[in-house]
Formats: sequence, C-alpha cells, structure tokens
Amino acid sequence: MTDRTHRTIPRVEELEPRTLPAGFNFFGFSPAVQADAMKIQTDTLKLQNDLAALAPTLQKDQQAIDAAIANSPTVQAAKAKLTQDLMPIFNLLAADRQAFVAATDSASRTAAINKFFADLNAGIQVYQADQAAVEMATANDATIQQAKAKYQADLAPITADQTVLQADYAQFFKDLQGG
Repeated sequence: MTDRTHRTIPRVEELEPRTLPAGFNFFGFSPAVQADAMKIQTDTLKLQNDLAALAPTLQKDQQAIDAAIANSPTVQAAKAKLTQDLMPIFNLLAADRQAFVAATDSASRTAAINKFFADLNAGIQVYQADQAAVEMATANDATIQQAKAKYQADLAPITADQTVLQADYAQFFKDLQGG
C-alpha cells in the first residue's frame, strides 16, 4: 500500500543557455525552417510591442474620428434622415404582417404577402439611399477624413509588421515543403 499523502511534485529546473551546432537538425527540420520559425517569433514579438506602444495613440485617433463624425452637421443630418425614414417603414411592414395574419382566404393572404414584399423592397431602397447619403457625408467631411488619415498613418507600423509576418509565414511554409 502506498502512502498518497507524500506525493512527489514535478519540478522544472532551468538549464544553462545553450546554442546548437550549425548543422543541427532540430526535430528533423532543416536549418532554413528553423530560421524561418525564429524570424516569425521575432517579428511576432515586434508586432506585439508595436501594438502595445501604439494602442494609446490609435485609441485617441479613433476618438478623434468619432468626435469628428459626431460634430459633423452634414453627417448628423443624414443619420437623422435615415432614422426618420426607418420608423414609417417598420410601421408599414408591421401593418402588412397584421393584414396577412387577419386574411381569411387564400386570395387575401396572397395579396397581403405581395404587398409586404413590395413594401419591404421599397423600404430597402429607401434604407440604401439613406445609408449612401450618410457614407457620402462622411466621405466629404474634411475633418473626418483628416482624422482617418492620421489613424492610418499611425497604424502604418502595425500594417507593415503584419505584411512582414505574412511574408515570414509564406517563406516558412515554402521551406517546410522543401521548396
């Protein structure tokens, strides 16, 4: 019978840092694949560091974009029109649904369904037009565009890091396949 009160707790002990000989083939991978893996690790760390360093700046940039949108009379007017146009559409579709539910014969139901879909299509067109007006107002507002340009400029190092990592992974998989 074993005494379960005295268990051995596994421990991991540190070993001194070691370097591998130049021709060493770790886990059967070529030196090129190993170098690719190290580059991925290094570039991932750079991306993480850039994200951490730029997060406050990007957050301020996003707040500036949000403020520019909130303070744009043209954008706010377009958004108000969108909201104003949606309520009657919802009410009309609700009435169409009620007409369908209240229909007592096949012809009335078919007419109610046809009216519902006609009103729905008209509502979608109104929504799309209003949404396009909001997008146009946003695109034509110089303050919003300046705020977005600053955000994109501040985001450039992260975008560059991501591009480098994509290339790293492409090279890794190419070398992994022996090509």
